[in-house]
Amino acid sequence: MEHVGPSEVLDHGSNPSSRGRTVGVVVTTVVAAGLALAAIGAGMTWWAARPPVSTELAITGLSVIGTDPVTVVAEPPVGALATPAGAALPGVTLRLAVGGDPARSTELIASPTDAIVYVKERPVVNLAPGAFTEVDLTVAPVDCALAREGTDLNEAGYRWRRAFGVELLTTAEGVVVPLSEQARASFGEALVRACADAGEAPELTVVAARRGGEPPLETISLIVDVAAMADRLVITPLDGPGLRGLGAADRRSGQGIPLLWLVSPRAEHNDDVPTAYTQVFVVRGGTAYPWILGTPITEDLPTMTPLTTSIR
Repeated sequence: MEHVGPSEVLDHGSNPSSRGRTVGVVVTTVVAAGLALAAIGAGMTWWAARPPVSTELAITGLSVIGTDPVTVVAEPPVGALATPAGAALPGVTLRLAVGGDPARSTELIASPTDAIVYVKERPVVNLAPGAFTEVDLTVAPVDCALAREGTDLNEAGYRWRRAFGVELLTTAEGVVVPLSEQARASFGEALVRACADAGEAPELTVVAARRGGEPPLETISLIVDVAAMADRLVITPLDGPGLRGLGAADRRSGQGIPLLWLVSPRAEHNDDVPTAYTQVFVVRGGTAYPWILGTPITEDLPTMTPLTTSIR
C-alpha cells in the first residue's frame, strides 16, 4: 500500500458547492427562457386579439339588413320631393361598417343633402380615433331608373347636377364620409333591391307644348299622358338647367296632365336644347315608386301654339 505524501492531495471530484452553483445557473436560465417565451406568446396573443385600427375615415362595407318604408314630410333632399300623401317609399335598411379618422374623434350624422337617395334621420354616432363601428341607416331611392341603370353613382352624382358622389354619412362639420369600392358596389345592389317590385318605368308622352310670356315670367307648358301600372300618379315638374318646376298633379288617370316650368333668362344648357325633368311617383298598394323622366324641349313637339326660339 502506497503512502500519500504530505504534499499530495487526493482528487475526490469537484467541490459540492461549485456543482450547486452550476445547477442553479442552468435552472435560472431555463426559467428565464420559459418566462421570455411566455411573455412573447402573451404579446403575440394580445397583438392578434387587439381591435383593428382604421387608417382613414371611410365606409368600408355595406349590407342590407331589412326593408323599411320611408316617408319624407319636410325638407326633402336636393332634387327630390316629399312623399305623396298616404304612401311610403320602398326603403331598405343598411348596415354600414365605418372606419374612423386615426387622428381624431368624429361625430357622424345621416347626410341631409343626398340627391340619389332619401336618407332617414338617425341619432349622432360618436366614433373614437382609429376605431371601427357599425351604423344602421335607412334609405330609399329617388329614382328607380337610376338604380336599375347601374350608373357609376360615385362619379355621376345626379343627372342634371354636378358630380358630387354618394353622400350617406357626413361629419358634424359637413365632411362627406367616402365609400370604398366594395361598399359602393353593395350600395348599388341595395338600390336595385329597393326597386325590385317597381315594375316597368312609366312612359311620358307630350300631347301638346307651348311657350309663352316674357322674361322673367316666360314659361313652358306641357300637356302629357303618362302610361303606368298604378293606382294613382303624383307628377311634379322639377327644377333643372334653365327651368324651374311649378305645381304638381295628383291623378288616378294619366291622361291630359298639365305641367309647367318657369324659364330662367340666364339658362345654361347643352346645345341650346333644354330638358324638362319630371318626378313621377307611381303609387301602387301604398308604396310610391319614384321615377324621374326627362323631356327634351325641341321644336318638333306637338304644339298648342308654335314654340318660340330655344331658351337663351
